[in-house]
Amino acid sequence: MTFMPMTVREDGEAGPYSNGETDAEGKFTLVTAEQRERRGAVVGKHRVIVSTKKAHLDPNDRDREIVDSPEILPRIYYDYRQTTLEVEIPEGGTETIELSLDSKAGR
Repeated sequence: MTFMPMTVREDGEAGPYSNGETDAEGKFTLVTAEQRERRGAVVGKHRVIVSTKKAHLDPNDRDREIVDSPEILPRIYYDYRQTTLEVEIPEGGTETIELSLDSKAGR
């Protein structure tokens, strides 16, 4: 999953996005895209993208993606232009964020 900041800072930027993978229980830990050692997400409102697709770049052609397992979620969750998932990260962070997905949404 990816958290994409929507809140613009004083410098005109929205801040780094954060990524994480869920475990078998649906739990996840985010790390920022700019600094892999920084856990969490920046304060403010985020658009959330959730995807089940697993892929890697072809080692012989870095412009070619090899899909290991295809996407099974509706586009409304994995397309950043269509996602309806949004969360607010408060000052001081949070330990719990619950996201509700409907497997029939957007189909």
